[in-house]
Amino acid sequence: KLEEGAVGYVFKGEDPVDGNTVAIKVLKANSLTSDTMRRRFLKEGRLLAALNTPYVTRLIEVNSDQGTPYIALEFVDGFNLSDLLKKSGSIP
Repeated sequence: KLEEGAVGYVFKGEDPVDGNTVAIKVLKANSLTSDTMRRRFLKEGRLLAALNTPYVTRLIEVNSDQGTPYIALEFVDGFNLSDLLKKSGSIP
């Protein structure tokens, strides 16, 4: 597990197709029971699919496994935005 937010987790994993390292975002169990949270999560995946910029990680897949939706993204090793803002106070 890499990170934990209010409604989900981000895990580090491996893409079974090409062996690349990926970040996998999943909803927490209590969020899975909320239709609103599921719709919002899937909307996030669709929005990521529409982006094509070097400033946002590449979307690999939006899917579900055993009823749990997930978003698989390109894994970028480094620091998160929250840490950067705490350190510098702003984005240059």
